[in-house]
Amino acid sequence: MTMTAQAYTIIRKKRRWFPEAPVSINDFILSTSSPLDAQLLLHSPQISMYCADVENKTIVFVETPPGLNVPAAPFYYLAQYEHATRALTLPFDDFIRLTEALPCPDKKFLFLYTVGRAGSTLLTKIFAGDPDTVAVSEPDILSDFSLLAQKYPLQKPHVEKLLLSCFKIFSSSAATAGKQRILIKPRGYCIEMGEIIHTVLPDAKGIFLYRNARPVIESFIRAFSITGVLSLLRDILPSRMLLAYLMKHYRTALLDYFPALSEYPPEAIFKTGWTGVLCITWLSIMKAYVRLYRKGIDVRAVLYEDIIKAPQELVARLFGYCDIPDTCLAAGLKALERDSQEGTRLARSVAHKKKWQMKEINMEHVRIILQSQPEISSPDYIVPGTIMHDSAQQ
Repeated sequence: MTMTAQAYTIIRKKRRWFPEAPVSINDFILSTSSPLDAQLLLHSPQISMYCADVENKTIVFVETPPGLNVPAAPFYYLAQYEHATRALTLPFDDFIRLTEALPCPDKKFLFLYTVGRAGSTLLTKIFAGDPDTVAVSEPDILSDFSLLAQKYPLQKPHVEKLLLSCFKIFSSSAATAGKQRILIKPRGYCIEMGEIIHTVLPDAKGIFLYRNARPVIESFIRAFSITGVLSLLRDILPSRMLLAYLMKHYRTALLDYFPALSEYPPEAIFKTGWTGVLCITWLSIMKAYVRLYRKGIDVRAVLYEDIIKAPQELVARLFGYCDIPDTCLAAGLKALERDSQEGTRLARSVAHKKKWQMKEINMEHVRIILQSQPEISSPDYIVPGTIMHDSAQQ
């Protein structure tokens, strides 16, 4: 039986006030739909998975112009949004059925998890130095599956089926043809779905890239600062009142992204302000990695500072863990010579113009957040399984 997808011409793209936010079908003003043979979703090199419309239980694909190499972009989702000409949708269950005929993934999957602002886009480009590896940075289809798994734990078996279908498409797409490995860098909070990912792909390897809490927080502020955001971080009553209001209305939703928020009452958030919130997001992702590692999942960690201090040794050991030949080392290290986010507002040339640095009061707020933690109690904690830190607590 022929399976039918719905195709929509994109009449206009809505302005994304925060371009780095997860994408959605609501990014577009669409024409009325027309039916399309769903097989085209599997066989057209111009069509790629964009996101999951959880409310309507559909997978959203987009079509981009011929010749565009979407995986080569600094951010997969952003290239899709900027170049999409059509949107195509298929119900969840039809998506699973559509991919049943596809072979199980025959590529070696690598997943690059990160606390954010820790050089993960750079590391993605280092891996791209291997001609047998295709690197995909932040496909938002995984972001939506992660939130689905967090929000509806009883749907875990269904999420596993959706993920398997997703990975089958990645493995069989034209963009990965002839490659041995696929490196996927999801958004930071997707590590909460790590156990499901490695259940679906038991042979996959995971890399966790992290750094000290202080530079992570400072880098977030520099990269994402918009008019007025720096004043929000000042230790003044109005900024805390605004934060209290936002936490009251959005705390439940944020727990799906950063479960560690549940450990801190509103009073602690009010006391530590915006610095405290950013520290909790860092902490939540760090704790998720430690859980994965201690459950025996095949993951290893990389400290950002080690890439800067000893890039050749670090990348050589990392490539060895991922079974990438030593002959690819020189090409991979060339990525250190250029800005991996060039052309986006997160590029170093832009972010480094914003000189905000944490003051002692901000560091005190970090200490308040971490002092109650039995393990990750300092901002420079070394997680177990960190490459080049074999003595770290296991």
